[in-house]
Amino acid sequence: MVNLSGIGAHLSDGPGPAGANYHNERAFNLIGDTHVLHLRPGLFYSNFYAAADMIRYQHMIGNNFDENIRLALSHPADIAHTAFKAIHYQAFSGKDSVYVVSAEITGKEIAETLGKAANIPDLKWVEFPDEVLFENLLKQGMTAEMAKTYIIDMGIALRSGTLLEAYFNEGEGAIEGAVSFEKFAEDFAEVLK
Repeated sequence: MVNLSGIGAHLSDGPGPAGANYHNERAFNLIGDTHVLHLRPGLFYSNFYAAADMIRYQHMIGNNFDENIRLALSHPADIAHTAFKAIHYQAFSGKDSVYVVSAEITGKEIAETLGKAANIPDLKWVEFPDEVLFENLLKQGMTAEMAKTYIIDMGIALRSGTLLEAYFNEGEGAIEGAVSFEKFAEDFAEVLK
């Protein structure tokens, strides 16, 4: 069995999907006579598409954490490739987890890379206060529960280091994705045209 989990799955009460992933991993590990591999990708590259208008019109991108926070990001194609290989070759046994990370990058580097690819040289990463970001998410149509759980709380966990601490402490066996952030930025720039 190959389970799509997530990078914060070490947190039993983690933000966003992290807590659910923790409990799912434990439940799947209880299944007898079954080999289980939990894939723990980072934050998805594709999440940046939600910021396309802000990038295009305001020349900013950001979240509720500092531009120097180092993130672990994953391209969906890298996750799919890793899942396919694991299922096709059945190259795992027992109960295990593996991180699938395409890039480690800071918010500042994200802004610089996207800005260069999209010909927006003044693109900056902005750290929004929690309450400001929350109110803007509500104005964009997100429910209060979704905004708090999947954006605000995730940002707080990134700020504190808890979301990625297991990856940065144990991630030396991570599967490195093939899609660089620079390649994603080129694709992303096409959306901004």
